[in-house]
Amino acid sequence: MKAAGNVLGAIEFMERNLKRKITSEQIAFHSTYSVYHFSRLFIELTGISPGEYLRRRRLTLAAKDILAGGKSIIDTALEYQFQTQEGFTRAFRDLFGITPGRCRQLNKNISARFVEAITGESLRRETRPPVKPEIVELGELKFVGVPVFTDNKKDIGIAWKMLQRCESAVTGRMCSGERPGICAGIEFYTEEFFDSGRFFYMPAIQVESLEVIPIEMTAKILPASKYAVFTHRGFAHTVSETITAAYESWLALAGLEANNYYDFEYYDDRFVPDSEDSVIDVYIPVK
Repeated sequence: MKAAGNVLGAIEFMERNLKRKITSEQIAFHSTYSVYHFSRLFIELTGISPGEYLRRRRLTLAAKDILAGGKSIIDTALEYQFQTQEGFTRAFRDLFGITPGRCRQLNKNISARFVEAITGESLRRETRPPVKPEIVELGELKFVGVPVFTDNKKDIGIAWKMLQRCESAVTGRMCSGERPGICAGIEFYTEEFFDSGRFFYMPAIQVESLEVIPIEMTAKILPASKYAVFTHRGFAHTVSETITAAYESWLALAGLEANNYYDFEYYDDRFVPDSEDSVIDVYIPVK
């Protein structure tokens, strides 16, 4: 799988530079993807963010050095790119359950919590059959909704429930077929996504104007853009699999490249809650 190979290229770059200061842009460059695209694929393939993986690998090698003796703890912390001994001690305790000083004093065996380097074998997984996207040009889109900053799907579910409780206050909503309003799940990615896996998610209702914004909600305007539209068929809770597959390989197979730091799921009259017959469109800005 090409995507796994590209991600492995970034992992190998991290492994070669555990004692050097490197940026998210440098790491993503070695995957050939943007920071946001790379971060999404990395999280999907490994279960943790790239920043967290890099931190755990540095802590693992630092722990081995501390147990071997020799250098002082502060020198070890600085060698593995921790700016202060206090920050290093806190991160060390969070991962291993003991401070580095105490670990050295007791010569404690903490190897069960070591994080070893990810290999190509561990990145292998089944690939989904490719889906050819529809290409559409859309003007400016206006939404009002309830944003959350999270890496937890439970928080996203709570945000949708909040939107449902507040939606009666929304005026000028767009309509589709029999559905009283078009909804979207908008995802915005920042540098924090690389570091911790957290991102902004906003369940939202599309509106004609933003003259009236309910006090419980936030407004977002998405710029005019060209989009690749991938159709997801099945339960709503599996739509993330379609989004990841689109970033992972379907965009490249279509000769397209993601062009922004957001995407969104579009729920119109084809959406059926809690049904495998549900249809959801995924919009990804492309160039």
